[in-house]
Amino acid sequence: MDDPKEIEKRKAEIHREHQILHRDPEQYIALMNEKLARAPDDSHAYFSRHYGWLRLNRLDLAYDDLSKAIELADRRIVGAIQVPLSCRGQLFMKMGMYHDAAKDFAEGEAIDPLEWRGFWGPLYQAHCYWLMGDEAAALAACERLADDHWSPGLHGTPRGDKAQVTEEIRRRFAAKKSGG
Repeated sequence: MDDPKEIEKRKAEIHREHQILHRDPEQYIALMNEKLARAPDDSHAYFSRHYGWLRLNRLDLAYDDLSKAIELADRRIVGAIQVPLSCRGQLFMKMGMYHDAAKDFAEGEAIDPLEWRGFWGPLYQAHCYWLMGDEAAALAACERLADDHWSPGLHGTPRGDKAQVTEEIRRRFAAKKSGG
């Protein structure tokens, strides 16, 4: 078991890094570059650095870092691969590359379908399929939402519990069909 003092020290470090990210993304990137200079195969540092690139609207570099994080991820650790796949899928959606997003979401789900639910995977899949215009796939993703699902409406996704998300997806498709 980890030393509680070490855990608290790491929490404080993460908090400090998070503050730097929001205050000065370039300094944050420099900090992650230092980590990568010491440990070039640190998937967490690549993953973390992508947030700095996003803040600077450097989607190409965010993509590169997410791809490297996915390549280096320890697949034995729960979430080590699903989180970067989910983030890269969201990045693809932001870039209008919905088919690539759908592929990343499908891969994340295939690795561990139950764990994927915990990362709001089916929610992002439903949203992606809505953006692609694939109603059947969007509703199928809604069916895979956990029964106790609730989302605050992240990144344009529907807000609410499983029933509310499903109803909102249906409403969006109906509005699209009626030209609204």
